[in-house]
Amino acid sequence: MSEQKPDRGCLRYGCIGCASCLLLLAGLAAGCGILAWRYSQQLPNLKPYRTERPLVTMPVTGTPVRVVLDVGSTSFRIAPAAPGQPLAVEADFDQKRFVLEEIWSGNPELARTYTLRYSRRGFLPRIVNRGNESELRLLLPRDVPLTIVGDVGVGESELELGGLNLVDVDIDFGIGDHALSFSEPLAAPMRELVLNGGIGELTVSGLGHASPEQVEIGHSLGELDVDLSGRWQRDTQVEINGGIGECHIHVPQEVGLDLGRVRVRVGEQSVPESKPVVDGRPIVHLSASSTMGELSIDHR
Repeated sequence: MSEQKPDRGCLRYGCIGCASCLLLLAGLAAGCGILAWRYSQQLPNLKPYRTERPLVTMPVTGTPVRVVLDVGSTSFRIAPAAPGQPLAVEADFDQKRFVLEEIWSGNPELARTYTLRYSRRGFLPRIVNRGNESELRLLLPRDVPLTIVGDVGVGESELELGGLNLVDVDIDFGIGDHALSFSEPLAAPMRELVLNGGIGELTVSGLGHASPEQVEIGHSLGELDVDLSGRWQRDTQVEINGGIGECHIHVPQEVGLDLGRVRVRVGEQSVPESKPVVDGRPIVHLSASSTMGELSIDHR
């Protein structure tokens, strides 16, 4: 019985079909690359933007205004407004490439939710990172109870929250360098501070000025630096989880230090002894961990 030879015509047409598909895909990729490159070469057309919004809450209830952040691809700043001034947004950005939205919801006589969104338009802007030219600034009123939640995505940020009337803060950070600070005491001690870092550098300073009852800080990849200095008004529970990289925690001598679980899976750690105080000063109950790298805690 003779063997049946393969149909060379089918093989030839199959190869031609595969080659055509590969060429088509390569052409599409090249076309997208050329469009993205042309987009990246265009100079940004920055235009100023400013709004002012009064935040109203009932003094009897003291219900906080909820500030929701959904921003990225920009240089983002938060700062306290001047005494007596309302919430304000200032920005310099290319309105053809980016979109800025302010959304209000809730009962204005009881509580309000204010959402700030800043994102790229369309598909091509997501291919090329051209957000460094834009700047976005959020000025928050000092005399209104606030909670701040949401996402600060790719880019860089400096969030100065000192002097505000904060209740809770829960923020996720994306790729980039981010700093959150309390340079002066808050109107009253916070209830909870939760921060989750992505990739890059995350710096937190002046936590004592906020005196949160509960602190949870995590970071995935990069350097994490947490400074607990400031005017502590009560005991606090602090949990810090570093990922891959360096994690540095600074505890001032003015407070007691009660160390819980401290662990580095792969790497080195430098940890002092617990030094609680007996004269009524606040105590920091601290637990810390790191996946890989260096973990250092100093009680200076």
